[in-house]
Amino acid sequence: MTFVNLTSTNKLYLWLLQCAAFAFVLVYLLINHPLGVNANLTSLFSGHNNDEWQYIEKKIDANANTSLLYLVGHPQQSIAIKAANQLAEQSRAIKGLTSVSAQLANVPNQQMMIDSYLGYEQQLLTKPFRRALQDENKEHVFALQFQLLNQLGDQLVSQTLAKDPSLAFANYLNRSPFPSNKIVISSDGYLTLHDDNITYVLVTMKTQQGAFNLNSAKTIVNQLNALDKTPAVNYIRTGAIFYSNEASEQAQWEMQWFGGLSIIATLLLIFFSYHRMVTVFSTVFLIAISVVYGYLGLNLFFSEINVLSIVFAITLIGIAADYSFHSLTELQRVPSTQVKPLNAIKTSLILSFTTTALGYLLLVLVPIVIFKQIAVFTIFGLFGALITVLLLFPYLHQRFNFSQQSRSPFYKTIYRQHQKLLVKLQRSTFIYVAVLLLSVGILSQAYFSDDAKSFYQVSTQLLDSETKVKKLLGQKLDNQYLLTRAENAQQLLEREEQLHVVLDELKNKGVISGYQSVASWLPSISQQKQDNLLLQRAEQQGKFSQLSALLGQQKVAVAEIENYLLPKQWLETPLGRVFQHLWITDTPYTYSLIRFSDISDSKMLAAQLLPFKHSKFIDKLADTQQELATFRTVLTLVFIAACLAALIVFTVRYGIKKACCGVLIPTSAFVLSLTISVLLQSNLTLFNLASGLVILALGLDYSVFYAEHGFSVAMTQTTFMSALSSIFVFAILSFSSTPAIASFGQTVFFGIVLTFLFSPMISQVSGKRGHNDN
Repeated sequence: MTFVNLTSTNKLYLWLLQCAAFAFVLVYLLINHPLGVNANLTSLFSGHNNDEWQYIEKKIDANANTSLLYLVGHPQQSIAIKAANQLAEQSRAIKGLTSVSAQLANVPNQQMMIDSYLGYEQQLLTKPFRRALQDENKEHVFALQFQLLNQLGDQLVSQTLAKDPSLAFANYLNRSPFPSNKIVISSDGYLTLHDDNITYVLVTMKTQQGAFNLNSAKTIVNQLNALDKTPAVNYIRTGAIFYSNEASEQAQWEMQWFGGLSIIATLLLIFFSYHRMVTVFSTVFLIAISVVYGYLGLNLFFSEINVLSIVFAITLIGIAADYSFHSLTELQRVPSTQVKPLNAIKTSLILSFTTTALGYLLLVLVPIVIFKQIAVFTIFGLFGALITVLLLFPYLHQRFNFSQQSRSPFYKTIYRQHQKLLVKLQRSTFIYVAVLLLSVGILSQAYFSDDAKSFYQVSTQLLDSETKVKKLLGQKLDNQYLLTRAENAQQLLEREEQLHVVLDELKNKGVISGYQSVASWLPSISQQKQDNLLLQRAEQQGKFSQLSALLGQQKVAVAEIENYLLPKQWLETPLGRVFQHLWITDTPYTYSLIRFSDISDSKMLAAQLLPFKHSKFIDKLADTQQELATFRTVLTLVFIAACLAALIVFTVRYGIKKACCGVLIPTSAFVLSLTISVLLQSNLTLFNLASGLVILALGLDYSVFYAEHGFSVAMTQTTFMSALSSIFVFAILSFSSTPAIASFGQTVFFGIVLTFLFSPMISQVSGKRGHNDN
């Protein structure tokens, strides 16, 4: 490279020049495209398909993520309503909350429901009423009509009788528009639920910026927590914003403490090894530079990052510190007058960066956002550390003189003990191979968990609250629904009506307790025609004669319809507005949602809906599990590709024997660390597999320096400090409260220990380069 022939002062100028360019780009990005941070845990595990189905799903998810709800409960309904009104009134004053409602304006009363069908009353039939009209036995129709007169009181009947004397319209309105039959609309417009002698009142809210905007989420949740609560009233709440806030609080805490402990441990290690504060300051500066470079990389490639990516990024501290260890150890042994003080390890540093960067670059191929973010952050960070060491450290060495006359006897002792250990290991090759084969057998029987919920820790309070809400509402919120599309509204309604046949069968079998769809309350034009003709035919057949006699009327008249009720006009009615969130029209296709309540067998539900080609059953948990299973396969292939790439690079430089040794050591260390992890965790996850690329990258780093410079006291000092700094970082991560981070840190921890112990073997394999000096 050209810059190695420059003087240390010219290298300093070159480093300052790239810093200025770097700062300009970073400031531009911060002003024009500021990097956002989110805590959307589910988005970590989703692929990024560009088809329209995926677009609609993301749109639905975005809308769901802005919603939160409270259930305010008390044995006395009046007290529950009063507490709900107080909560709503206080919440309206919170900036960032919108659509706060207790006495829901969009929940129609009986008169509003009647008005929603004004002029279309005699073209609407429920399935039971339709079957009764088709039955030759006239008593079946009268039984339904008589039931209406006795069970509803005469209010609904009296309000609709003039519009439809057959009572078919009254029967049509005698249903709840909500997917759960547990919800009751009070006379004054409150949504109430009854459970265990307690009446709950539903209070709904929406956030302006979405649940995963961390700043707004924290502000809103803190203000909600500070609201006055009525004594003896139960407040149960759920919503993505509460999970977002909890995840961000936990991630920030872990980032501060884990990062702080890692830096402190690394700095103490440096001071212990070099006994000079200048080495400590140099390393702190190097880590800071690498972090800023990593941040630039994130700004270049992402519009927002996940908060867990920040926690994972702490691993950069241990890896970037390696460059400081290598350079400081080399600068110890050369005088300050040396023109090219790092010339002996320059190639090793560059080759080490290349292998590590390639390992992380392959992580980008894994279709999970958090891995891409970690890879970009680490590659940019290590590049910043590399050019700082090569361009700035030679100048610092001239100014502050890092050289040291004698090496610490501690590292000579470590070197001798390591030599003895290697001799024992070489004599126990058969045992090592046997243990490795046993590990492979254990891993072949290991269970991999693809449950995304097991990757992160949710507080008991939040989990219990969500479980209670699901139980009370009788539904799984927005996790499972059916998405259907068509080229126009009428075609879509007809497809929904076809789906109703299957859904009704599943309801009778107990697979679901109910469902909510637009077509349940808005028939297609074709169905409206059929229903009106059915009513006319029933009139002609005298099926309404008993009702006429009971009501003292001469005849039940049914008029032939001239107009049809259409989605565009009906969705703007009081009842139609309840269903607007189930109807999506701002795309080339028209989409609708069907929501379910009390799903007892989601697999059977999905299987029964599979034949409908224009519909897609969305099951977030099942879909995520399927994606994760695929991602595990991809990650395994990526690891194999990384091993082959490293083998090729090592073969070119060191020969086939050393190349095989250099790659097999971190690979076998990964297999053993996975086995230890499965024994400790009882199952493995995607994050255990992802740790393999980190173990491989760090292991190849050690192998490069042993292959280039041999097994010596100097290399022992460097690799021991390098391994120890990484061990600090990943050991700390293994204590994370987030299982995904903990499992990742644990596996890398064991992998680094094993790799460090075996890495010097490459220096004893015949091939190109390397020597043994003490």
